Amino acid sequence: AVFMPIIELVGIIAVALVIFYGGSRVLNGALSLGTLVAFISYIRMFFRPIRDLAEKYNILQSAMASAERILLILDTQNTLPKAKPQSGVPNLDGIREIRIEDVSFSYIDEEMILKNVSFRLKAGETVAVVGPTGAGKTSLVNLIPRFYDPTSGRILINDIDIRELDTAVLRNKIALVMQEPFLFSGTIRENIFDNTRRFTDKEVQAVIAAANCQTLIQRLPDGLETFLSGGGTSISSGERQLISIA
Repeated sequence: AVFMPIIELVGIIAVALVIFYGGSRVLNGALSLGTLVAFISYIRMFFRPIRDLAEKYNILQSAMASAERILLILDTQNTLPKAKPQSGVPNLDGIREIRIEDVSFSYIDEEMILKNVSFRLKAGETVAVVGPTGAGKTSLVNLIPRFYDPTSGRILINDIDIRELDTAVLRNKIALVMQEPFLFSGTIRENIFDNTRRFTDKEVQAVIAAANCQTLIQRLPDGLETFLSGGGTSISSGERQLISIA
Protein backbone atom coordinates (compact mmCIF):
# COMPACT_ATOMS: atom_id res chain seq x y z
CA ALA A 1 0.00 0.00 0.00
CA VAL A 2 2.95 2.35 0.63
CA PHE A 3 5.11 1.22 -2.30
CA MET A 4 3.39 3.37 -4.93
CA PRO A 5 3.29 6.55 -2.77
CA ILE A 6 7.02 6.14 -2.00
CA ILE A 7 7.83 5.94 -5.72
CA GLU A 8 5.72 9.04 -6.38
CA LEU A 9 7.44 10.90 -3.53
CA VAL A 10 10.93 9.99 -4.79
CA GLY A 11 9.97 11.16 -8.29
CA ILE A 12 8.70 14.50 -6.98
CA ILE A 13 11.84 15.01 -4.88
CA ALA A 14 14.05 14.23 -7.90
CA VAL A 15 12.22 16.79 -10.06
CA ALA A 16 12.39 19.36 -7.25
CA LEU A 17 16.16 18.87 -6.89
CA VAL A 18 16.68 19.27 -10.63
CA ILE A 19 14.60 22.46 -10.65
CA PHE A 20 16.41 23.83 -7.57
CA TYR A 21 19.93 23.09 -8.78
CA GLY A 22 19.26 23.69 -12.47
CA GLY A 23 17.35 26.90 -11.74
CA SER A 24 20.31 28.35 -9.88
CA ARG A 25 22.60 27.39 -12.77
CA VAL A 26 20.23 29.05 -15.23
CA LEU A 27 20.22 32.24 -13.14
CA ASN A 28 24.04 32.19 -13.09
CA GLY A 29 24.14 31.75 -16.85
CA ALA A 30 25.96 28.40 -16.59
CA LEU A 31 23.00 26.46 -18.01
CA SER A 32 20.41 27.26 -20.63
CA LEU A 33 16.69 27.11 -19.89
CA GLY A 34 16.18 24.55 -22.67
CA THR A 35 18.72 22.20 -21.10
CA LEU A 36 16.94 22.47 -17.74
CA VAL A 37 13.58 21.63 -19.34
CA ALA A 38 15.20 18.66 -21.10
CA PHE A 39 16.60 17.37 -17.80
CA ILE A 40 13.16 17.62 -16.16
CA SER A 41 11.64 15.67 -19.07
CA TYR A 42 14.36 13.01 -18.77
CA ILE A 43 13.71 12.65 -15.03
CA ARG A 44 9.99 12.14 -15.66
CA MET A 45 10.73 9.62 -18.41
CA PHE A 46 13.10 7.80 -16.05
CA PHE A 47 10.45 7.39 -13.33
CA ARG A 48 7.59 6.44 -15.71
CA PRO A 49 8.53 2.73 -16.04
CA ILE A 50 9.26 2.61 -12.31
CA ARG A 51 5.72 3.89 -11.64
CA ASP A 52 4.37 1.23 -14.02
CA LEU A 53 6.27 -1.47 -12.14
CA ALA A 54 4.94 -0.13 -8.84
CA GLU A 55 1.38 -0.23 -10.20
CA LYS A 56 1.84 -3.82 -11.42
CA TYR A 57 3.23 -4.73 -8.00
CA ASN A 58 0.09 -3.35 -6.33
CA ILE A 59 -2.09 -5.34 -8.74
CA LEU A 60 -0.07 -8.46 -7.95
CA GLN A 61 -0.52 -7.92 -4.21
CA SER A 62 -4.27 -7.48 -4.67
CA ALA A 63 -4.46 -10.62 -6.83
CA MET A 64 -2.54 -12.64 -4.25
CA ALA A 65 -4.91 -11.50 -1.50
CA SER A 66 -7.93 -12.44 -3.64
CA ALA A 67 -6.40 -15.82 -4.49
CA GLU A 68 -5.84 -16.47 -0.79
CA ARG A 69 -9.51 -15.80 -0.05
CA ILE A 70 -10.60 -18.05 -2.93
CA LEU A 71 -8.37 -20.89 -1.72
CA LEU A 72 -9.71 -20.39 1.80
CA ILE A 73 -13.26 -20.86 0.51
CA LEU A 74 -12.26 -23.91 -1.56
CA ASP A 75 -10.58 -25.48 1.48
CA THR A 76 -13.55 -24.83 3.76
CA GLN A 77 -15.00 -28.07 5.05
CA ASN A 78 -18.75 -28.58 5.23
CA THR A 79 -19.57 -28.56 8.94
CA LEU A 80 -23.22 -29.51 8.48
CA PRO A 81 -23.99 -33.14 9.30
CA LYS A 82 -24.71 -35.22 6.23
CA ALA A 83 -28.30 -36.14 5.57
CA LYS A 84 -29.42 -39.61 6.53
CA PRO A 85 -32.60 -40.18 4.54
CA GLN A 86 -35.09 -42.54 6.07
CA SER A 87 -36.29 -45.46 4.01
CA GLY A 88 -39.33 -44.62 1.93
CA VAL A 89 -38.75 -40.85 1.89
CA PRO A 90 -39.86 -39.61 -1.57
CA ASN A 91 -37.64 -37.57 -3.84
CA LEU A 92 -38.10 -33.81 -3.81
CA ASP A 93 -39.76 -33.53 -7.21
CA GLY A 94 -41.25 -30.12 -6.44
CA ILE A 95 -41.85 -27.81 -3.50
CA ARG A 96 -45.52 -27.77 -2.51
CA GLU A 97 -45.11 -26.35 0.97
CA ILE A 98 -42.42 -24.94 3.26
CA ARG A 99 -43.13 -25.04 6.97
CA ILE A 100 -41.04 -23.37 9.65
CA GLU A 101 -41.76 -24.86 13.06
CA ASP A 102 -40.60 -23.07 16.22
CA VAL A 103 -37.20 -22.26 14.72
CA SER A 104 -34.52 -20.50 16.75
CA PHE A 105 -31.04 -19.73 15.45
CA SER A 106 -27.81 -18.16 16.68
CA TYR A 107 -24.34 -17.72 15.23
CA ILE A 108 -22.88 -17.39 18.73
CA ASP A 109 -24.12 -19.24 21.79
CA GLU A 110 -26.65 -17.30 23.88
CA GLU A 111 -27.04 -14.59 21.20
CA MET A 112 -30.22 -15.63 19.45
CA ILE A 113 -30.88 -14.07 16.05
CA LEU A 114 -34.20 -15.87 15.57
CA LYS A 115 -36.49 -16.94 18.41
CA ASN A 116 -39.34 -19.41 17.99
CA VAL A 117 -40.23 -18.43 14.41
CA SER A 118 -43.12 -20.34 12.84
CA PHE A 119 -44.98 -19.88 9.56
CA ARG A 120 -46.19 -21.83 6.55
CA LEU A 121 -45.64 -21.01 2.88
CA LYS A 122 -47.53 -22.86 0.16
CA ALA A 123 -46.69 -23.08 -3.53
CA GLY A 124 -47.83 -19.99 -5.41
CA GLU A 125 -47.82 -17.73 -2.36
CA THR A 126 -45.60 -14.68 -1.96
CA VAL A 127 -44.19 -13.79 1.43
CA ALA A 128 -42.16 -10.69 2.30
CA VAL A 129 -39.92 -10.84 5.36
CA VAL A 130 -39.47 -7.31 6.70
CA GLY A 131 -37.74 -5.89 9.72
CA PRO A 132 -34.94 -3.59 10.87
CA THR A 133 -31.28 -4.23 10.16
CA GLY A 134 -30.01 -7.18 12.18
CA ALA A 135 -33.47 -8.63 12.80
CA GLY A 136 -32.51 -11.93 11.15
CA LYS A 137 -34.17 -11.66 7.72
CA THR A 138 -31.16 -12.96 5.79
CA SER A 139 -30.45 -15.58 8.44
CA LEU A 140 -34.00 -16.91 8.11
CA VAL A 141 -33.70 -17.16 4.33
CA ASN A 142 -30.30 -18.87 4.62
CA LEU A 143 -31.79 -21.62 6.77
CA ILE A 144 -34.17 -22.80 4.02
CA PRO A 145 -31.45 -23.98 1.54
CA ARG A 146 -29.60 -25.29 4.61
CA PHE A 147 -26.62 -22.99 4.57
CA TYR A 148 -26.96 -23.38 8.35
CA ASP A 149 -28.95 -25.67 10.61
CA PRO A 150 -31.35 -24.11 13.12
CA THR A 151 -30.32 -24.15 16.75
CA SER A 152 -33.73 -25.55 17.62
CA GLY A 153 -36.94 -26.30 15.78
CA ARG A 154 -37.15 -27.67 12.28
CA ILE A 155 -37.83 -26.72 8.66
CA LEU A 156 -39.99 -29.01 6.56
CA ILE A 157 -40.49 -29.09 2.81
CA ASN A 158 -43.43 -31.24 1.71
CA ASP A 159 -43.56 -32.56 5.32
CA ILE A 160 -39.93 -33.72 5.06
CA ASP A 161 -37.30 -32.35 7.44
CA ILE A 162 -34.64 -30.75 5.24
CA ARG A 163 -31.96 -32.45 7.36
CA GLU A 164 -33.17 -35.75 5.89
CA LEU A 165 -32.70 -34.52 2.32
CA ASP A 166 -29.53 -34.54 0.28
CA THR A 167 -28.17 -30.99 0.29
CA ALA A 168 -27.51 -30.99 -3.46
CA VAL A 169 -31.08 -32.12 -4.19
CA LEU A 170 -32.52 -29.49 -1.84
CA ARG A 171 -30.52 -26.58 -3.27
CA ASN A 172 -31.28 -27.66 -6.82
CA LYS A 173 -34.93 -26.78 -6.12
CA ILE A 174 -34.20 -23.33 -4.68
CA ALA A 175 -33.06 -20.17 -6.46
CA LEU A 176 -31.64 -17.10 -4.73
CA VAL A 177 -31.85 -13.67 -6.36
CA MET A 178 -29.65 -11.12 -4.64
CA GLN A 179 -30.36 -7.42 -4.38
CA GLU A 180 -27.48 -6.79 -6.79
CA PRO A 181 -27.72 -9.68 -9.29
CA PHE A 182 -24.66 -10.76 -11.22
CA LEU A 183 -24.86 -11.91 -14.83
CA PHE A 184 -22.15 -13.59 -16.86
CA SER A 185 -20.82 -12.05 -20.04
CA GLY A 186 -22.72 -13.90 -22.74
CA THR A 187 -26.18 -14.13 -24.24
CA ILE A 188 -29.39 -13.95 -22.23
CA ARG A 189 -30.07 -17.58 -23.18
CA GLU A 190 -26.72 -18.65 -21.74
CA ASN A 191 -27.46 -16.80 -18.50
CA ILE A 192 -30.91 -18.38 -18.06
CA PHE A 193 -30.40 -21.92 -19.35
CA ASP A 194 -27.50 -24.24 -18.61
CA ASN A 195 -25.97 -26.68 -21.05
CA THR A 196 -26.70 -29.84 -19.09
CA ARG A 197 -29.76 -30.57 -21.21
CA ARG A 198 -31.60 -29.22 -24.22
CA PHE A 199 -34.74 -27.19 -23.55
CA THR A 200 -37.66 -27.25 -25.96
CA ASP A 201 -39.16 -24.01 -27.26
CA LYS A 202 -42.22 -24.64 -25.10
CA GLU A 203 -40.09 -24.99 -21.96
CA VAL A 204 -38.13 -21.85 -22.85
CA GLN A 205 -41.30 -19.81 -23.29
CA ALA A 206 -42.73 -21.20 -20.04
CA VAL A 207 -39.64 -20.09 -18.08
CA ILE A 208 -39.67 -16.63 -19.67
CA ALA A 209 -43.38 -16.23 -18.95
CA ALA A 210 -42.99 -17.37 -15.33
CA ALA A 211 -40.26 -14.77 -14.77
CA ASN A 212 -42.27 -12.06 -16.58
CA CYS A 213 -39.43 -11.52 -19.07
CA GLN A 214 -41.55 -11.50 -22.24
CA THR A 215 -41.57 -7.71 -22.61
CA LEU A 216 -37.82 -7.48 -22.05
CA ILE A 217 -37.00 -10.28 -24.52
CA GLN A 218 -39.36 -8.91 -27.19
CA ARG A 219 -37.96 -5.39 -26.87
CA LEU A 220 -34.37 -6.46 -27.51
CA PRO A 221 -33.47 -6.76 -31.21
CA ASP A 222 -31.78 -10.17 -30.83
CA GLY A 223 -34.14 -11.53 -28.19
CA LEU A 224 -32.62 -14.37 -26.19
CA GLU A 225 -29.45 -14.15 -28.27
CA THR A 226 -28.74 -10.59 -27.08
CA PHE A 227 -25.17 -10.43 -25.80
CA LEU A 228 -24.69 -9.00 -22.31
CA SER A 229 -21.28 -7.48 -21.74
CA GLY A 230 -19.65 -6.60 -18.44
CA GLY A 231 -22.00 -8.66 -16.30
CA GLY A 232 -25.15 -7.13 -17.77
CA THR A 233 -24.23 -3.46 -17.48
CA SER A 234 -25.91 -2.84 -20.84
CA ILE A 235 -29.36 -3.33 -19.25
CA SER A 236 -31.00 -1.85 -16.17
CA SER A 237 -30.79 -3.29 -12.66
CA GLY A 238 -34.46 -4.31 -12.74
CA GLU A 239 -33.96 -6.14 -16.03
CA ARG A 240 -30.95 -7.95 -14.58
CA GLN A 241 -33.11 -9.07 -11.67
CA LEU A 242 -35.77 -10.43 -14.05
CA ILE A 243 -33.13 -12.48 -15.87
CA SER A 244 -31.76 -13.72 -12.53
CA ILE A 245 -35.26 -14.80 -11.47
CA ALA A 246 -35.65 -16.71 -14.74
